[in-house]
Amino acid sequence: MSSNLAGLADVKRVPLFFVSWWRSGSSFSQDHTNLTQEGTPMKKMLLVFCFLAVASLTANASINGTYQFDGYCDGINIHVYGVPQTIFGGTHLLADCIQNILGGGFKHDLSPVYQTGTGPVLDFSDPLFGLYAENSSMQIILNVNHGQCSWVIYYGPDGVGNYVLNAGTCTKVANKAAIAKRRGLKSSTQR
Repeated sequence: MSSNLAGLADVKRVPLFFVSWWRSGSSFSQDHTNLTQEGTPMKKMLLVFCFLAVASLTANASINGTYQFDGYCDGINIHVYGVPQTIFGGTHLLADCIQNILGGGFKHDLSPVYQTGTGPVLDFSDPLFGLYAENSSMQIILNVNHGQCSWVIYYGPDGVGNYVLNAGTCTKVANKAAIAKRRGLKSSTQR
């Protein structure tokens, strides 16, 4: 065994053939002992993929957070996760100006016809109305990708269609504590 591999081969869980493969540039000769540089492009491609993975995590980290619905008492907190990061959990904070409602949804593309912006949106399924024994659905479409945070609330009261209940802009705030009940303001979900 060559002296430059001696230290790596002593690691218990790393087989010698893997150490040889990595050191050789990710390729073996026929006798598995001739170290070459044929696999160097493969290492570079691996580094590029690692960089892209970290960059995508950073992009989603900028989406995660708390958003105050401008002019209303409520807001939303979201955390995107999964592989790929297209699913999220969250809380509709002070949804009815009193209580927090847990929900979640998916990050996906949506036609500009149904949102106030372009690009991917966060589609939050909110069970608020079900808590009041109202048989209806509510979706909050949140877009934080086009330079200005915006939202649209769709309401499905009849099982036939979804109708725009409200829409507006939002502001990213420091944390959940920054969403405070403000006197004289109503919930974004009030009709």
